[in-house]
Amino acid sequence: MIVNLSRKLSRKFRPAGYVLAILFATWSLYVLMDMESAMNTNPFADFVNNDGSVDYRDNTNRIPDEWCSEHMLDSDMYNTTHYTIPYHLVRESPAAYEYDPRLTNSVYMLQLMEKSHSLSDVKLPFSWYDWVDLTQLNEFIVLEPQAKPHCKYPCGDTTDLRKSRRSPASSKRGSRRRRKAKDTAMKCDDYCEEDVSRDSPGFKVFDLNKLSSESMKRLHVKSYLYSSANLPNSLVFTTDRGNVQVAIDKTMSANMVKSGLLRQFTERFGSSFNPTELANRFESLMTHDKPLKQRPYRIELEHESFFFDAPNYLKTSKPETPNQAEFHKALEISLHVQDEKLWRHFHEPTVRTGAPSHYDARFFNGYVGLNERRQTILSRLLKTWTKLCENADLRTWIAHGALLSHNINGMTFPWDADIDVQMPFADLAKLAELYNASVIVEDPKTGYGRYYLDINYSITHRSKGHGLNNIDGRFIDISSGLYIDITGLAVAPKKTPNRFAELYGTVNVDDIELISDPNIIIDGYYDTFNSEQKPGDEDSGLKALVAEAEHGQEQEELEDEMQQLDRGPLRKRALGMILTPDQRYSLNYHLQLYTCKNNHFYRLRELSPLRLTYHDKVPVYVPKDVESVLNSEYERQLKLCMSYGPFTYLAQLRMWTSTSYLRRTLHDHRKSKDKNLLTQDDIMGLLDNDMILESFIRSWEAGQLHEIERSLIESDRPDKELWLESLIMNKTFKDEMGRDPFLASLINPHVDKSSGLEQKRQEMKDILQREYTHTVDFGQVEHNYNELKTIKDYIRDFQDTGYDVDIDTKIATLAKLSASSRSHRMRSAHERELSKLQAQKAKQDAGAPL
Repeated sequence: MIVNLSRKLSRKFRPAGYVLAILFATWSLYVLMDMESAMNTNPFADFVNNDGSVDYRDNTNRIPDEWCSEHMLDSDMYNTTHYTIPYHLVRESPAAYEYDPRLTNSVYMLQLMEKSHSLSDVKLPFSWYDWVDLTQLNEFIVLEPQAKPHCKYPCGDTTDLRKSRRSPASSKRGSRRRRKAKDTAMKCDDYCEEDVSRDSPGFKVFDLNKLSSESMKRLHVKSYLYSSANLPNSLVFTTDRGNVQVAIDKTMSANMVKSGLLRQFTERFGSSFNPTELANRFESLMTHDKPLKQRPYRIELEHESFFFDAPNYLKTSKPETPNQAEFHKALEISLHVQDEKLWRHFHEPTVRTGAPSHYDARFFNGYVGLNERRQTILSRLLKTWTKLCENADLRTWIAHGALLSHNINGMTFPWDADIDVQMPFADLAKLAELYNASVIVEDPKTGYGRYYLDINYSITHRSKGHGLNNIDGRFIDISSGLYIDITGLAVAPKKTPNRFAELYGTVNVDDIELISDPNIIIDGYYDTFNSEQKPGDEDSGLKALVAEAEHGQEQEELEDEMQQLDRGPLRKRALGMILTPDQRYSLNYHLQLYTCKNNHFYRLRELSPLRLTYHDKVPVYVPKDVESVLNSEYERQLKLCMSYGPFTYLAQLRMWTSTSYLRRTLHDHRKSKDKNLLTQDDIMGLLDNDMILESFIRSWEAGQLHEIERSLIESDRPDKELWLESLIMNKTFKDEMGRDPFLASLINPHVDKSSGLEQKRQEMKDILQREYTHTVDFGQVEHNYNELKTIKDYIRDFQDTGYDVDIDTKIATLAKLSASSRSHRMRSAHERELSKLQAQKAKQDAGAPL
């Protein structure tokens, strides 16, 4: 641009213009060099790595290589016993500084300890800058105002996107295609505004719903959190003895340097301190009056806990905390907005390519691969979630995909991007009242996770509506955007699925007391319920049945009910009966049937009592009748080896691994096709692969516990309940599923772990040997769990005699595939395979040799 301008000037003002052109070009280059110099002037120059990248963390606080070498292959918590506050934080008041949750936790714990006598009256300043890693903004914050990049930097990506959206050059000017492209193009000022103040990076993103690339979306999120995001209502530290909560001063967004909290901390401790000791002192002081409770093995659920009267709550309660005040406002909105007018509460990141769907838009920090880090984040999410609820006497249990994965090996599927939990409606309301819009901090003794609890404002709406608010809440990892989906179960005026047909047949709607949903206080609240089925309208009932069929209703049940419709009006006691919303509500209340917004129904006796178990080494609760709940949502799963997508489940190791790796490794075609044929020597040989070995090191203990637990549940031992309770209540794990993600980032990845790896390899092979020979030491004298039949025994039976414990499941699955196949060739192939399995089952049942 400068050269072209110089040429224009020189042509117009020859020969005197030559001098002006040269002077102008020289001045312009000087300005550019000065800006470049400013951009490169960085107070964090000491943290520049050899490759030119910047590491804003002080190397003096990294984890020692000696510790890493010794603990590289386990998930032990590194206890930082000596932390040195960076010099510039002690002596200066920098606009930007390095993110370190060890320091943030300690600064806020000191504030809570010093104000513990009047904590209910305290409000602390807060900035997302101290609680989320916004380091990417530091290089812009420290620049002089004239050198800050303004909105042109975060908008550069979407500007390119606008160009790519333009119509082809062949389109006529002003054509409909060009006008449409112009109308849908994203303008920078739609989501960003300039801010060149001292503490600003030069731009302020205020809307995250604009399409961009993954890398630029991460920058948008960090700018949004830094400048535009709402502050939380409160800060909650979880501990073994209780939750410690303090309100946030929402009138003041200030980090710990600007607010003076860090200065107060250094006045007390100087420039170095012991974070581990401080965490222990914090728990001892803040929860000294709370006894350490033993979690019960079983929890009874009451029918009334699935019922919440919001209007009565608003009449009888007075807000005393910021959280309660916000809850009152949310209930007022929820009660006075019709179902069809609700706006979407939760949003996923709008990313241009491969848009991730299981991340919260406000905290998205890039795609997390199918690796140990994702599994670690999810397991730690679950750990803090259960501790938060347990400390508050709230009942919750794992559900849907989490429950399915638990039923297989006690661990999350490697491809899962979230975890599902459920809770009674009354507990959901209590959770929102206590902690909604709060930052929840992991127990400082075990890690540095921090999470955001967000409960949907429309919790009194129990219909699916337009499908945009099916989830009642999210418990979000604010370092990645991954989350737990929270759904409440409640009595609702919904039509019940056909699996409860027999139960419906036991009552007459005219014989039960009519009860109205207390949360319906305006007309048209549930338009979908009122218009879906009208009394006497059989045609609408038929349409509802067809709609259910499209969502997986069993074909034979559908045909039965359609035949009833063809014969005339339904009897009042039939499942597909035409009822008013009040009649539906009353019937479901009487039968103790509960549902989430997404139409998953459960009966109280399926859920209660909840049973304690472990998932990802985290103590969790599961419904009483896990099999019944799962069979209502999923097909039956195999007990032995199986495949799903790019993963294969090796039942002998109780873990999922890469199918492609097994294909490359297993040279025996029969064993490559059927992993149940893998012998003990084959399995031992797989541990020679470092990737499989490291996965087995993390998972073997959790998998072994679940295998014994499931064997007990399926056994016919008269005393199995005593054995189960003893097994779970006496179980402790040495470490967690994965190391704290922040601490893991401080580990030198180049530390030599070869010697430790070989030692662990032999240790794991010894463990497998004891499992194969039933000589495992379970640490209990009164119960010999080695007496139980294990998966390895079933596989041995399969290899020795051909007995297949999964044959019934295989037949059912193949029959369903055959019935649904549209291809005659595929149907014939399924039928031939089905005939073989049925013949095998006949011999198996008769005890004949296979």
